[in-house]
Amino acid sequence: MVDASWKEGDAGLAVVLVEPSAGSSKWMAKRCKAASPMEAEMLAICWALQLGKDLGHDSITVLTDAQILAKSLQARRCPPVWKVRPLALNILNLCSAFSSCNFFYISRSDNSIGYSIAKKARIDGHVTSLLFREGSPAKPNDKNINLTASFNPSISSDFRLNQHSLLTCSSSLSLMATATGDDQPKLKLYSYWRSSCSFRVRIALNLKGLDYDYEAVNLVKGEQRNPEFLKLNPIGYVPVLVDGDIVLSDSFAILLVSCSTAAAVCCVPYLDEKYPQHPLLPTDLKRKAINLQVANIVSASIQPLQNLVLLSYIKEKFGPEEITPWVKYHLGNGFAALEGLLKNYAGRYATGDEVFLADLFLAPQIHSFVTRFNFDLSQYPILSRLNEAYSLLPAFQNAMPEKQPDYPSSSTS
Repeated sequence: MVDASWKEGDAGLAVVLVEPSAGSSKWMAKRCKAASPMEAEMLAICWALQLGKDLGHDSITVLTDAQILAKSLQARRCPPVWKVRPLALNILNLCSAFSSCNFFYISRSDNSIGYSIAKKARIDGHVTSLLFREGSPAKPNDKNINLTASFNPSISSDFRLNQHSLLTCSSSLSLMATATGDDQPKLKLYSYWRSSCSFRVRIALNLKGLDYDYEAVNLVKGEQRNPEFLKLNPIGYVPVLVDGDIVLSDSFAILLVSCSTAAAVCCVPYLDEKYPQHPLLPTDLKRKAINLQVANIVSASIQPLQNLVLLSYIKEKFGPEEITPWVKYHLGNGFAALEGLLKNYAGRYATGDEVFLADLFLAPQIHSFVTRFNFDLSQYPILSRLNEAYSLLPAFQNAMPEKQPDYPSSSTS
């Protein structure tokens, strides 16, 4: 949980670190300068993310009582105040250090302990303490308070530990569970470790911090033709995503199923509509169109020319020696088109400095081309650089074929 106290340019920033496996919650607060209350709150959020990164956490959930700020950051947007845009971009960049990074709103009453220590820091300076949870977290006792006070004997009379504060911090775990939707049915993804279409959906789920059950479908053994699977997807392809009573079969259906108008640039990804954290498309129409073009080139002009069904047919009709020349010729043409399309738009990632839909389609295709067909990327400098950038992102790394539960001991399966 984070909070800030601001008055006439002076700010106190507070972070309450709560770990589900720990028996204590750590408070940290410090004094600094800030131009506005929103800037102070954002500095607190930035500090919390940096602490999480430094501590080596793979995922983080930030609870704040700044509702507009929480909503903007959860949707990976800058808040509607231009003066804090650079700080917001810094926060969004820090988010990429985690496989899951979420922001949720909680009321000031539920965050009273954060505000109390932020105010103390603004007035008196830094604060560091531990809040112990002994016995039942919901029912603190004298031992809780004595243990906590012993770790912070300098607490002044205007900041007394009381059961309300203790209950607030102890209940933060349940608040986080409620905010992140832990009581919702878990998603189920039917996937095959080497499927690039499944790969792109795994990246999207990771970026959004969505937990899911992995159901392996062995395409080599023909499990996609089992009657039970064909009920989910009559054409027998992976991936299939089951979200409650909604069944989405095909990565395009999962990532781009809902359109507000007939115009392609107005498409709203299904996952964005249901789970708005980390949007898959930018708000800028031109960059949105480029993302959709990249996705279409990969899904229509590259991936189908090297899928398992087609390569098996070539092997049977013309011999296995014809597979690699076929793939390198056709995929090389597709990569050349992508290289030309992205030359005026690529930044750190495919269409700028944030990860969007284009990156989800590019990363699996590049990975397959390099690892499966031993393709040299040196003639495609943009795609080569993007491939290196993706290797640094946990959401991409955790979606890699070799990280999947059905990855075989030998790549013949």
